Amino acid sequence: MEEKKELVINVYQERSSMRGIERTFGVSCRTVNAWLKEQENDLPPLEEMIQPVDSKKIPVLEGTELRSFVFRSKDKVWVWIAMNGESREIVASACGDRGENTCRILWGRVLSACKEAIVLQ
Repeated sequence: MEEKKELVINVYQERSSMRGIERTFGVSCRTVNAWLKEQENDLPPLEEMIQPVDSKKIPVLEGTELRSFVFRSKDKVWVWIAMNGESREIVASACGDRGENTCRILWGRVLSACKEAIVLQ
């Protein structure tokens, strides 16, 4: 059980979702929370967990989407996310349907975020 506990904590540190851990390992979110609380003094600070990204590398963006609903299951809303594949940083997001218009909103936000990042460098 200790090996499984250590593995679950490592997977959590790699930024896997609590629900994903629950499904993958068959361990409830409450149990994972309890394990994390036991370990909180032993866990490294967040600053040490986030690896610096090489500014000379061109980031590769990954896209994902998830479906949710507002109040009623027939009122579906899609959340579109663009993230840096290396750092897992969320670059831009948009909510709407699965249509071209929502995609264009996300793409516009990605371009805006990239221009902002270039100015900051």
